[in-house]
Amino acid sequence: MIRRSRTSMTILQLKRSVDGRFGRLGRSMDARFERFERLERSMRSEITGSAQENGRLAEETRRHFDVVAESLRDEIRLIAEAVGSHTERLDQHEMRLNHLERCGL
Repeated sequence: MIRRSRTSMTILQLKRSVDGRFGRLGRSMDARFERFERLERSMRSEITGSAQENGRLAEETRRHFDVVAESLRDEIRLIAEAVGSHTERLDQHEMRLNHLERCGL
């Protein structure tokens, strides 16, 4: 809002007054832009840090998944061996039962 001067101003005084106001406005805008630039740098730094942390966590997750997958492979192999062993034993029992049935016992 423009204040109304109570006294008459010369053109030179008006020019100085307007120049002073524009100078203050320019300094105020410069200060705001500087704050904005500092905030932008800070945010970029945080984003870069977050991206690096995400990369580290992704690599850690991959390593953990590989360990879990290897453990599962080992457990599945053990189960498959046990199933194979039981299947072989059941086949032997079935052969014995078939033999006994053929012999009439």
